[in-house]
Amino acid sequence: MLRLGSIVEYEFGPNTGAISLIYSHLLKKYDVDIDKDILVNHIGTELQEQIVRHGNQLGINIRWTLPGDFRKLDSSNKNLVFMEIINEALLRLASERPQIDIIKIKAIRQEILDKKFSFDIIYKSFVNKLREGQIAHVLVHPELEKFNYYLSIEEDKIEKCRVMIYSGKTTAFYIPDLFSYGKWKGVEEFIVTGKRSEIEIHIYLEGCKVTFINMSGDSAKAPLFELFKSETDEKKSLQDYLYSLNPALSAIITQSLN
Repeated sequence: MLRLGSIVEYEFGPNTGAISLIYSHLLKKYDVDIDKDILVNHIGTELQEQIVRHGNQLGINIRWTLPGDFRKLDSSNKNLVFMEIINEALLRLASERPQIDIIKIKAIRQEILDKKFSFDIIYKSFVNKLREGQIAHVLVHPELEKFNYYLSIEEDKIEKCRVMIYSGKTTAFYIPDLFSYGKWKGVEEFIVTGKRSEIEIHIYLEGCKVTFINMSGDSAKAPLFELFKSETDEKKSLQDYLYSLNPALSAIITQSLN
């Protein structure tokens, strides 16, 4: 996983999730021989540009002058800044590691520009054993301010149905908890849920319809599912989630937040 952060500009925090996920996806797609966990750290003049290792994480400190109106830039132009910082960091890493193919690094940058930062990234795929060529995909479409999730049903490599199922925060942290498990019911229904989610999402090929079923003891609430939505009352969602936990675990989390 590649991540971009900054100790200079606080807006990097909430806004770099999309470009980080896109680069993580493309580095894998292009089979770039690189560390699995990389932090590109945008720094100021008080730190040195360097490549350092912290345990299993590789850090690349890079100084980059931001436009004076950076905070007023639209999403496309902010993403351009983020992309150039990551690209420069990877090129510097490649200059020290001959096994890293610079041509691939440049090709990744070009693909991002060609697609205008618009990617549907397959998180999970589930093949239907009852029908050859029928596959359900959980897709992530990362944007600057949110990650949109879709269920896509493909038959013989032709998309037959696509529905949006979630609009979440710009981090990959919660994805396994909400969308990691899937199963087919015959050839007309597919169900997806996660390691900890209270919600089962059913998609029906006839009419391309989607239904959300709450599997928790309290059908009126789904604390974890609500917690990571892009548009939510964060304070209330967090309190609902903490209330749903074992009291001892809730106390530990509450203490750490304070």
